[in-house]
Amino acid sequence: MGSAYSPPGIHMIRESGFPIAQFERALTEAKAYVNQTEQDLGDDVDVMGKYLFDYVKYYFQNDLHGGSPMISLGEQFLGYQATPHGKGATALHAFLTELAGNLVLEGVGLFSIYFIRDGNVMLQAASDPNQSASKKFIAGIRAGQINRSRVWEPALRTALADLNFESEPKIAGDVILLKSHALSWTVRELVPQPKISAFLGKLISEHRGRTYSPEDLFKLARDSGIDFEMLVGDWLQSTSLPGFLARKPTVELVSIDEDYRFEYQTSVVVRNDEPVPGAVGIEYQFVGSRDEFWADTVHFPGNTTFRIALRTTSPLERITLHPHLALNRNDYTHWLAEPMASIPQGTALPYIQEYDWRPVEDDTSIIVDDLSEGFSIANGRDYHPPPKKRSMFAYWLWREPDLFDPNLNHGLPSLRDAKYFAMRAEFSLWYRESERTSHGKYYRTYTSNPMGTKEAQPQFAATLPSAGRWHLEYHVPSTKRWNFYAIPRKSPYGGYQSGYFPGRRDLGKHKFEINTGDSTELTELDLSGARSGWHELGIFEASSREVRVTLVEVTDGVAIADAIKWTPVD
Repeated sequence: MGSAYSPPGIHMIRESGFPIAQFERALTEAKAYVNQTEQDLGDDVDVMGKYLFDYVKYYFQNDLHGGSPMISLGEQFLGYQATPHGKGATALHAFLTELAGNLVLEGVGLFSIYFIRDGNVMLQAASDPNQSASKKFIAGIRAGQINRSRVWEPALRTALADLNFESEPKIAGDVILLKSHALSWTVRELVPQPKISAFLGKLISEHRGRTYSPEDLFKLARDSGIDFEMLVGDWLQSTSLPGFLARKPTVELVSIDEDYRFEYQTSVVVRNDEPVPGAVGIEYQFVGSRDEFWADTVHFPGNTTFRIALRTTSPLERITLHPHLALNRNDYTHWLAEPMASIPQGTALPYIQEYDWRPVEDDTSIIVDDLSEGFSIANGRDYHPPPKKRSMFAYWLWREPDLFDPNLNHGLPSLRDAKYFAMRAEFSLWYRESERTSHGKYYRTYTSNPMGTKEAQPQFAATLPSAGRWHLEYHVPSTKRWNFYAIPRKSPYGGYQSGYFPGRRDLGKHKFEINTGDSTELTELDLSGARSGWHELGIFEASSREVRVTLVEVTDGVAIADAIKWTPVD
């Protein structure tokens, strides 16, 4: 897990970067920063010093080759002095060293030996820290390399204590990077810093030069006033995670004094619908502003609902919920576009308040979506990962250079990898993407084919409770966001070359084959310009409990397959 740049007591810096970095311009930028700041920030020297320190910190933080102090300091202060032993020791070590390193410099780091081989090395160089994007550099790499389905799927199957570093070293390392960061984030947000420091200090003082077991760690944490079970559940031995549901936010005006001055109150109801506790970060942005702000992180015990209310002097443009480690996998962003004249008046609410809300589940309908067992793609292509290497060095040194290893989302590639398939002259493919408006409870996805469909046909198979008359509907997610589909175009030298369709492309005319037992019917649904939600396919007489819906052909646009719903007709 560690880097060769950080042996015990030493942190080494690569000559290729730091000695030739142009830090002299940082002073000019710091002076401009102080002069342009209108609010009172205290002594200018202190402000400038913090700016310069952050400048250097971001320079090193964005080094993914192992030279980041954010990676080494946790090892230096904790990992080299006391280490865990027993089942789950590697995961414990990664979590605690990340927690210690983040605490020392109030920053984040990221390192994996596989980044050097798997990723684009040019994008992994230390970025220019005077640019606003540099602060999000690590988050972007984490989203592209770690927060992927290829990591989430084994993470949901295997507990941290059961990871096998001998047979699956890369997967095990990625799962630890995924979970240890989220766990460290949760602890730092919910536990006061002095209490964390006291806990880590006691761990070192009582076990310096020796090892400790998970039981020793958790007992010491409880004695220090930190209850990991209460915060995040059994994160070491279990794969269970929280799952969050959210209602559409509301905006009200609340009076703050007798002079008819108002504040904007943005409220959102969030429920953890699983028995495992978890945390959600609250991020928001004002209308017309590029700055992002964070409210206090909210801790959710299992099966609880809270109403979260933000009161601001200016209206919000968006609010984003960030589940730290949850079945949702992704953030929930809602854009607020309420006209000023339509905002109602309300009463002031506390920031967090228990709320009586539980989503009503439809127990009469049978729903099959693209992640259900009943979903399949007939005549579709099978994508298999490359043979596993039994060691990190075998993976890194003897990996076939031309091996095609696409990132798969539950067996299907992602649209972000469409260009790699286009290079192989593969265009008519089914991709899987996550989308908040898709059908699903936590992690919502849909499948699509930019070339329509004819050869590979999505099928939704279901078992109905009984034969009879059933109402059939087809779900469509929002297609307003920009997607870059790879489409073929003729080459001037003959044959085809890859191309990209820039921006939104309408859905096409979808033709379905409905098999209800003894009979098979054909029906068509034109989805060009269709709104998101359920669309009616018709009422069918089922002579058998086993039914199947096949998307046989799509013309004049993109093919999409999300979910079907059978509802009995009274």
